[in-house]
Amino acid sequence: MQKSKKQLRILFTDVGHPVTGGTLTDLRNEKEDFYFVGIDNTKDTMGFLWVDKFYIISKPSDPNYIKDLLNIAVKERIDLIIPWTNEEALLIAKNSKVFEKEGIKLLNNTEEKISSVIDKGLMFENLKVKGFPTPNFRSVSDLEEIEKAVKDFGYPEKSIVVKPRSLSGERGFCIIDNKPELDKRGFGNKLPLKAFLSLLEESGKTTNLEYVVMDFLEGEDYSVDCLCKNGESIFIIPRTRINAMGGVSLIGETTDDPKIREQVQRVIKEFDFSFNVNIQLKYKKDTPFIYDINPRISGTIVANSGAGINLLYFGIKVALNEPIPGQNNIKYKGVKMVRYWDQKFIKTNKEFKP
Repeated sequence: MQKSKKQLRILFTDVGHPVTGGTLTDLRNEKEDFYFVGIDNTKDTMGFLWVDKFYIISKPSDPNYIKDLLNIAVKERIDLIIPWTNEEALLIAKNSKVFEKEGIKLLNNTEEKISSVIDKGLMFENLKVKGFPTPNFRSVSDLEEIEKAVKDFGYPEKSIVVKPRSLSGERGFCIIDNKPELDKRGFGNKLPLKAFLSLLEESGKTTNLEYVVMDFLEGEDYSVDCLCKNGESIFIIPRTRINAMGGVSLIGETTDDPKIREQVQRVIKEFDFSFNVNIQLKYKKDTPFIYDINPRISGTIVANSGAGINLLYFGIKVALNEPIPGQNNIKYKGVKMVRYWDQKFIKTNKEFKP
C-alpha cells in the first residue's frame, strides 16, 4: 500500500494582489496535498477566495507584524512561508530565527542579500562594483536634486526615468519626457519635468524623497524568472514583456536569449541568491542592462507553467530541501501568455426586487 503524501501547509503574504488566484490555482494542479493560508491587511482582499484559511493582519510597518505572523504560522502548523513583497521579505529575513525556532522554513533570501538589491540606488551601486554595465543613475532626495540629475542626464533631448528607490512595481515610477504622447492607457507614467515636480510639490513631498534618477532604456524589455541555490542557477526562463500594467505583465512571451541568460546567471552568482528570483533587463544597443532585481517570487511566475516549468512549485521543493522531479530532463517551451479580467461572486444573502 502506497504511503500518502504529507500535506504541505504554506502561508503566502500580501495575497491581495490580482495575480494570487492564477498562481495558487496553478500550484494546486501539482500532485501535492496543499493547504494554503493567506494574509493581508484589508478585509476585501481578492486573494482570500483562493486560500483555505485567511487572516487580516497588521501592516509590515506595525511593530506587532512579526509577532502576529508567527502566531498565525504556529496556529496553522505552517511548513513554509512565502513573502510576496520586498518589504515583507526583508522584515521576515531580519526575524528568520524566530520562525526557524518553530521549525518553519522560509522561501526567502537572507537579510544581507535582500538589502543589497531592494534599494534601487544601492542595487545600481552594487552592480557597478561587481562589474555589470549600468545606465547613468543617481540617488536623489529633494526636488532640486531631481531637477539637476534629470537635466545632467540629457533632458529635454532624452527621456529620463525617476522612481522611488524602494517601492515595487510601477508605484511612483515616471518617465520624464518633454513630449508626452497619449497611448493606449492615457498619459500613463509619462510627464514633462515641470509637471512631475509640480505633482511632488502638491503632494507635499519635497524632501527625503529617496528617489533614483536613471537613463530611460529604449530596448526590448525582459523579465526573467529564475530558480537557484547558493549562487548556482537551476532554471533561468527569460520572457519578453510585451504589455504590462502596474509592473505586472499582461502579455509576455517566453524566449531564449544567450546574452540575457549569461547576464542573469552572473547576477545570481555574484549576489549568491537562492530560491525564486526575478530579474528585469532592457537592451541598450547590444548590451542588456539590469534595471530591477526582485529577490522573491514575481507577480508573473505563473507564466512559466505555460512553458512547461512550474517554477514556484520547484522553488517550494528547494526551500524544503526536497529533490526536483525529473530536473535533468526538463525543457521549457515557447509560449505567449495573455492575461484577462475575470470575476468571482460572493453571496451576501440579500434579495432585491428588480
